[in-house]
Amino acid sequence: MDEKKDLLLKKLQENSYIIIGVLIGIVIINFNIFANVIYNLKIYEFIVMLFAAAILVIVHIVVHEVGHLLIGWIMNFRFISFRIGPIVWEKDNNKIVIKVQKKFSLNIMCIMFSKERKNVERQQILFYLGGIITNILLGLLFLLLYYNSQFESAFLLRSIFGAGWIIGLILFIVNLVPYKSDAYKTDGANILSYIRKEPRDIAEIKVIQAFAQLNAGVTPKKLDPYIIEEDEDLPNDSALGISMNLLRTYHYIEKEEYEKAKKYIKLVEEHSLKYPKIFEEEMIFELLYAYAFIYKDMDKANELYTIIQEKNIEQDLIVKYRALMAYELYIRLDFSKALEMGAKGLELEKEAETKGESMFNIGQIKKMIKEIKNPKKQKSR
Repeated sequence: MDEKKDLLLKKLQENSYIIIGVLIGIVIINFNIFANVIYNLKIYEFIVMLFAAAILVIVHIVVHEVGHLLIGWIMNFRFISFRIGPIVWEKDNNKIVIKVQKKFSLNIMCIMFSKERKNVERQQILFYLGGIITNILLGLLFLLLYYNSQFESAFLLRSIFGAGWIIGLILFIVNLVPYKSDAYKTDGANILSYIRKEPRDIAEIKVIQAFAQLNAGVTPKKLDPYIIEEDEDLPNDSALGISMNLLRTYHYIEKEEYEKAKKYIKLVEEHSLKYPKIFEEEMIFELLYAYAFIYKDMDKANELYTIIQEKNIEQDLIVKYRALMAYELYIRLDFSKALEMGAKGLELEKEAETKGESMFNIGQIKKMIKEIKNPKKQKSR
């Protein structure tokens, strides 16, 4: 059985460029469906069609996530949350609650995971396929409407139906192709990982499981041991490797095993330039926190604080106020300012996207508040 699977995967890899080329060819051919229709649109109708296409992209993405949701529900997955922009449906004390976050977000995602811990490959593959299949089904619905439209002169309506089909086809292909970068994996890439199950695949699956647990409200300290243990198949200089070492840092900070925490934050710092640029600001705050809280290194903490001032980072992040509170408390010894930073961090408790990380951040802020009120209980690191 394994030999047949390996042979199939080898054939797919050998012919991947041909498969991708065929899929791209299908998209190009299908552009003819509404190219002639668009040619007949007036300028204002063309502008309306562009706005409609943007809305259709959002609709397709929402439907894609609904596909994951439906398959997860059928397979009795544990529901964590469903997000459309700032609106979030999440499970809290066995009840589905709706909350609207103040922080604007364009994220659309469904977070669910299997309640089982072993032999979940088939379930996970079906879960990822759910989103891909719903994209092509919605696209086919638009294609059906396009060909059955009775409005021969309604060029605008027909072009919108045609756009709906093309967008569905493109998203189907994009999600099906097993592409991955340091910070992103398509559904197709996740499916391939569960089929292939090579050591690197297993290491990446553990990262997915780690963040699933965090989203479920598990704090870094309580992550499953097999997830938090070091994994030589996940390079320390990859985005996923850096993320896992940061989680290990959190894990050992919560357990108050600071020597181990130092080991992993050092690995994070050594490879921080390889981390995706969109998380650069958060990374600076993580390092500031480490040098203020764990090392109490005044020179390095002041250097990082100067960088933060020069960058003029204005966005509100819990990690930002956790780090600034530690800096004021342990480096500047300004208790009043530290409490001010802590208060701002506590205000963002409900705004965090990852529940387990939020609980870690809030827990660390509350510990620092206790240290300020009870300095004799301050522990050495």
